[in-house]
Amino acid sequence: MRGLCWVLGLALCAGACGEDEGGFIRDVRMQVDFSTTHRALMTAQTPAVYRIKLIRVTIKNTDSGEAFNLLSASSVDDSPVFSFHADEPNAVSLRDAGVEIPPAAYDQIELGIIWLDMDLPFLIGGQEEIRSLRIWLTEYEGRMRGDVTVDHDLLLYDNWVFGPGNLQSDPELRGLSRPTAYDLDHWPSGRSALEYGPFGDGAFWDSYTDLPFAWRTPIPEGVEESLMLTVRVASTWHFTDQDEDGDYDWPADYGNDWHMDFPPMEAAQE
Repeated sequence: MRGLCWVLGLALCAGACGEDEGGFIRDVRMQVDFSTTHRALMTAQTPAVYRIKLIRVTIKNTDSGEAFNLLSASSVDDSPVFSFHADEPNAVSLRDAGVEIPPAAYDQIELGIIWLDMDLPFLIGGQEEIRSLRIWLTEYEGRMRGDVTVDHDLLLYDNWVFGPGNLQSDPELRGLSRPTAYDLDHWPSGRSALEYGPFGDGAFWDSYTDLPFAWRTPIPEGVEESLMLTVRVASTWHFTDQDEDGDYDWPADYGNDWHMDFPPMEAAQE
Protein backbone atom coordinates (compact mmCIF):
# COMPACT_ATOMS: atom_id res chain seq x y z
CA MET A 1 0.00 0.00 0.00
CA ARG A 2 3.06 2.22 -0.28
CA GLY A 3 2.47 5.66 -1.77
CA LEU A 4 -1.22 5.77 -0.94
CA CYS A 5 -2.62 8.34 1.46
CA TRP A 6 -5.10 8.06 4.21
CA VAL A 7 -7.86 10.29 5.33
CA LEU A 8 -9.54 9.38 8.55
CA GLY A 9 -12.87 11.25 8.65
CA LEU A 10 -15.27 11.75 11.49
CA ALA A 11 -18.66 12.73 10.07
CA LEU A 12 -20.80 14.67 12.49
CA CYS A 13 -24.36 14.48 11.24
CA ALA A 14 -26.79 17.21 12.28
CA GLY A 15 -30.57 17.50 12.04
CA ALA A 16 -33.22 19.98 13.06
CA CYS A 17 -34.54 19.48 16.59
CA GLY A 18 -37.84 21.10 15.74
CA GLU A 19 -39.58 22.94 12.97
CA ASP A 20 -38.52 26.35 14.34
CA GLU A 21 -35.08 25.38 15.56
CA GLY A 22 -31.75 25.41 13.79
CA GLY A 23 -29.61 22.40 12.92
CA PHE A 24 -27.97 20.49 15.75
CA ILE A 25 -25.55 17.60 15.84
CA ARG A 26 -27.35 14.28 16.06
CA ASP A 27 -24.63 11.73 15.45
CA VAL A 28 -20.86 11.30 14.99
CA ARG A 29 -19.63 8.86 12.38
CA MET A 30 -16.14 7.74 11.44
CA GLN A 31 -15.00 6.80 7.97
CA VAL A 32 -11.70 6.27 6.16
CA ASP A 33 -10.78 7.59 2.71
CA PHE A 34 -7.78 5.85 1.14
CA SER A 35 -7.77 7.75 -2.16
CA THR A 36 -5.49 10.78 -1.61
CA THR A 37 -1.87 10.78 -2.74
CA HIS A 38 1.09 12.56 -1.20
CA ARG A 39 4.81 13.01 -1.79
CA ALA A 40 7.24 13.05 1.11
CA LEU A 41 10.95 13.91 1.33
CA MET A 42 11.66 10.65 3.15
CA THR A 43 10.45 7.30 1.89
CA ALA A 44 6.88 7.03 3.09
CA GLN A 45 4.52 4.14 3.64
CA THR A 46 0.77 4.15 4.16
CA PRO A 47 -0.76 1.49 6.40
CA ALA A 48 -3.10 -1.04 4.84
CA VAL A 49 -5.13 -1.14 8.06
CA TYR A 50 -5.65 1.61 10.61
CA ARG A 51 -7.14 1.24 14.06
CA ILE A 52 -7.96 3.68 16.81
CA LYS A 53 -9.02 2.98 20.39
CA LEU A 54 -11.23 5.70 21.87
CA ILE A 55 -12.23 6.02 25.50
CA ARG A 56 -14.26 9.19 24.97
CA VAL A 57 -15.81 11.38 22.26
CA THR A 58 -16.98 14.77 23.57
CA ILE A 59 -18.52 17.79 21.88
CA LYS A 60 -18.33 21.15 23.62
CA ASN A 61 -19.40 24.78 23.62
CA THR A 62 -16.19 26.43 24.72
CA ASP A 63 -17.88 29.74 25.63
CA SER A 64 -20.50 28.30 27.98
CA GLY A 65 -18.47 25.29 29.09
CA GLU A 66 -21.29 22.95 28.12
CA ALA A 67 -20.04 19.51 27.12
CA PHE A 68 -21.66 16.26 26.09
CA ASN A 69 -20.13 12.79 25.78
CA LEU A 70 -21.26 10.91 22.72
CA LEU A 71 -19.06 8.00 23.74
CA SER A 72 -17.73 7.41 27.23
CA ALA A 73 -16.15 4.10 28.27
CA SER A 74 -15.72 3.22 31.93
CA SER A 75 -12.18 1.89 31.45
CA VAL A 76 -9.45 1.31 28.90
CA ASP A 77 -10.46 -2.33 28.63
CA ASP A 78 -14.03 -1.33 27.79
CA SER A 79 -13.01 1.29 25.21
CA PRO A 80 -14.09 0.40 21.66
CA VAL A 81 -11.67 -0.12 18.79
CA PHE A 82 -12.53 1.26 15.35
CA SER A 83 -10.82 -0.60 12.53
CA PHE A 84 -10.56 0.46 8.88
CA HIS A 85 -9.22 -1.44 5.86
CA ALA A 86 -8.05 0.11 2.61
CA ASP A 87 -10.18 -2.25 0.54
CA GLU A 88 -13.31 -1.99 2.69
CA PRO A 89 -14.86 1.51 2.60
CA ASN A 90 -17.09 2.01 5.62
CA ALA A 91 -18.52 4.49 8.08
CA VAL A 92 -19.37 3.78 11.69
CA SER A 93 -21.10 5.81 14.36
CA LEU A 94 -19.07 6.96 17.34
CA ARG A 95 -22.21 7.63 19.37
CA ASP A 96 -23.06 5.15 22.09
CA ALA A 97 -26.28 3.26 21.39
CA GLY A 98 -29.32 5.11 22.68
CA VAL A 99 -27.51 8.40 23.20
CA GLU A 100 -29.39 11.50 22.08
CA ILE A 101 -27.38 14.68 21.78
CA PRO A 102 -28.98 17.71 23.46
CA PRO A 103 -29.26 20.75 21.17
CA ALA A 104 -26.52 23.32 21.70
CA ALA A 105 -24.10 25.45 19.70
CA TYR A 106 -21.17 23.04 19.89
CA ASP A 107 -17.90 24.46 18.58
CA GLN A 108 -15.30 21.81 19.49
CA ILE A 109 -14.92 18.05 19.40
CA GLU A 110 -12.50 16.13 21.62
CA LEU A 111 -11.29 12.57 21.18
CA GLY A 112 -9.87 10.64 24.13
CA ILE A 113 -7.35 8.35 22.41
CA ILE A 114 -5.70 5.31 23.99
CA TRP A 115 -3.66 4.23 20.99
CA LEU A 116 -3.23 4.43 17.22
CA ASP A 117 -2.42 1.23 15.36
CA MET A 118 -1.31 0.45 11.80
CA ASP A 119 -0.28 -2.48 9.62
CA LEU A 120 2.96 -1.85 7.73
CA PRO A 121 5.19 -3.95 5.43
CA PHE A 122 8.80 -4.64 6.40
CA LEU A 123 11.51 -6.54 4.57
CA ILE A 124 12.82 -9.00 7.15
CA GLY A 125 15.43 -11.54 6.13
CA GLY A 126 14.71 -10.77 2.49
CA GLN A 127 10.98 -11.53 2.86
CA GLU A 128 8.18 -8.98 3.11
CA GLU A 129 6.21 -9.37 6.33
CA ILE A 130 3.45 -7.31 7.89
CA ARG A 131 3.90 -5.95 11.36
CA SER A 132 1.19 -4.18 13.36
CA LEU A 133 2.67 -1.22 15.22
CA ARG A 134 0.76 0.39 18.07
CA ILE A 135 1.55 3.93 19.24
CA TRP A 136 0.47 4.41 22.86
CA LEU A 137 -0.84 7.88 23.69
CA THR A 138 -2.22 7.05 27.14
CA GLU A 139 -0.47 5.06 29.86
CA TYR A 140 -1.85 1.57 30.41
CA GLU A 141 -0.48 -1.41 32.33
CA GLY A 142 3.21 -0.68 31.84
CA ARG A 143 2.82 0.97 28.44
CA MET A 144 3.97 4.56 28.64
CA ARG A 145 3.11 7.54 26.48
CA GLY A 146 5.05 7.32 23.23
CA ASP A 147 5.70 3.59 23.51
CA VAL A 148 5.61 1.54 20.31
CA THR A 149 4.58 -2.08 20.66
CA VAL A 150 4.30 -4.71 17.95
CA ASP A 151 2.32 -7.78 17.09
CA HIS A 152 2.47 -9.88 13.96
CA ASP A 153 -0.70 -11.91 14.51
CA LEU A 154 -2.98 -9.21 15.99
CA LEU A 155 -3.29 -11.04 19.29
CA LEU A 156 -0.75 -9.58 21.71
CA TYR A 157 1.04 -6.26 22.06
CA ASP A 158 3.33 -7.18 24.94
CA ASN A 159 6.56 -6.52 23.04
CA TRP A 160 8.27 -3.16 22.51
CA VAL A 161 10.02 -1.97 19.33
CA PHE A 162 11.98 0.91 17.83
CA GLY A 163 14.32 1.31 20.76
CA PRO A 164 18.11 0.99 20.54
CA GLY A 165 17.92 -2.45 22.14
CA ASN A 166 15.95 -3.82 19.18
CA LEU A 167 18.80 -3.24 16.72
CA GLN A 168 20.98 -6.11 17.96
CA SER A 169 18.49 -8.30 19.80
CA ASP A 170 15.37 -8.22 17.64
CA PRO A 171 16.29 -9.34 14.08
CA GLU A 172 12.71 -10.38 13.23
CA LEU A 173 11.01 -7.25 14.59
CA ARG A 174 8.90 -9.16 17.09
CA GLY A 175 9.69 -6.90 20.01
CA LEU A 176 11.41 -7.17 23.38
CA SER A 177 10.63 -6.35 26.97
CA ARG A 178 10.42 -2.63 27.59
CA PRO A 179 13.67 -2.37 29.63
CA THR A 180 15.59 -4.30 26.96
CA ALA A 181 14.16 -2.39 23.99
CA TYR A 182 14.49 1.06 25.58
CA ASP A 183 17.86 0.51 27.22
CA LEU A 184 18.85 4.14 27.75
CA ASP A 185 18.34 6.87 30.33
CA HIS A 186 17.01 9.57 27.99
CA TRP A 187 15.92 9.83 24.38
CA PRO A 188 17.85 12.26 22.14
CA SER A 189 15.12 14.86 22.80
CA GLY A 190 15.94 14.72 26.51
CA ARG A 191 12.76 12.87 27.49
CA SER A 192 13.07 10.23 30.17
CA ALA A 193 13.08 6.72 28.72
CA LEU A 194 11.26 5.53 31.85
CA GLU A 195 8.30 7.83 31.14
CA TYR A 196 8.16 7.95 27.35
CA GLY A 197 8.69 5.70 24.38
CA PRO A 198 10.31 6.70 21.07
CA PHE A 199 7.27 8.41 19.54
CA GLY A 200 7.00 12.19 19.88
CA ASP A 201 9.29 14.76 21.41
CA GLY A 202 9.26 17.16 24.34
CA ALA A 203 7.26 19.83 22.51
CA PHE A 204 4.64 17.29 21.42
CA TRP A 205 4.07 15.93 24.91
CA ASP A 206 4.09 19.40 26.45
CA SER A 207 1.19 20.22 24.12
CA TYR A 208 -0.82 17.11 25.05
CA THR A 209 -0.77 16.78 28.82
CA ASP A 210 -4.29 15.39 29.37
CA LEU A 211 -4.74 11.83 30.53
CA PRO A 212 -6.36 10.11 28.79
CA PHE A 213 -4.78 11.77 25.78
CA ALA A 214 -7.14 14.46 24.45
CA TRP A 215 -7.14 15.50 20.80
CA ARG A 216 -9.28 18.55 19.95
CA THR A 217 -10.38 20.42 16.84
CA PRO A 218 -12.94 23.21 16.29
CA ILE A 219 -16.38 22.72 14.79
CA PRO A 220 -16.95 25.61 12.34
CA GLU A 221 -19.76 28.04 13.07
CA GLY A 222 -23.00 27.54 11.21
CA VAL A 223 -22.52 23.88 10.27
CA GLU A 224 -25.83 22.09 9.82
CA GLU A 225 -26.97 18.68 8.68
CA SER A 226 -23.52 17.13 8.35
CA LEU A 227 -19.97 17.99 9.36
CA MET A 228 -16.96 16.06 8.08
CA LEU A 229 -14.06 15.92 10.50
CA THR A 230 -11.06 14.73 8.49
CA VAL A 231 -7.92 13.34 10.06
CA ARG A 232 -5.23 13.28 7.40
CA VAL A 233 -2.87 10.36 7.81
CA ALA A 234 -1.42 10.24 4.30
CA SER A 235 1.92 8.44 4.10
CA THR A 236 2.22 8.58 7.87
CA TRP A 237 5.19 6.24 8.29
CA HIS A 238 8.53 7.72 7.15
CA PHE A 239 11.99 6.23 7.11
CA THR A 240 15.45 6.71 5.62
CA ASP A 241 15.73 4.16 2.83
CA GLN A 242 19.46 3.58 2.95
CA ASP A 243 19.69 1.34 -0.12
CA GLU A 244 16.86 3.19 -1.92
CA ASP A 245 14.95 0.03 -2.72
CA GLY A 246 11.62 1.38 -1.50
CA ASP A 247 11.39 -1.18 1.31
CA TYR A 248 11.91 -0.79 5.04
CA ASP A 249 14.69 -3.34 5.52
CA TRP A 250 14.80 -4.31 9.18
CA PRO A 251 17.02 -3.45 10.95
CA ALA A 252 19.28 -1.87 8.30
CA ASP A 253 16.99 1.09 7.59
CA TYR A 254 16.52 1.90 11.27
CA GLY A 255 19.92 3.54 11.57
CA ASN A 256 19.39 7.05 10.20
CA ASP A 257 15.85 8.25 10.87
CA TRP A 258 12.25 7.13 11.11
CA HIS A 259 9.09 8.70 12.42
CA MET A 260 5.32 8.52 12.36
CA ASP A 261 3.33 11.65 11.61
CA PHE A 262 0.61 12.59 14.03
CA PRO A 263 -1.96 13.84 11.53
CA PRO A 264 -3.94 17.07 11.92
CA MET A 265 -7.73 17.19 12.00
CA GLU A 266 -9.85 19.48 9.84
CA ALA A 267 -13.58 20.10 10.21
CA ALA A 268 -15.82 21.34 7.41
CA GLN A 269 -19.39 21.16 6.18
CA GLU A 270 -19.95 17.86 4.43
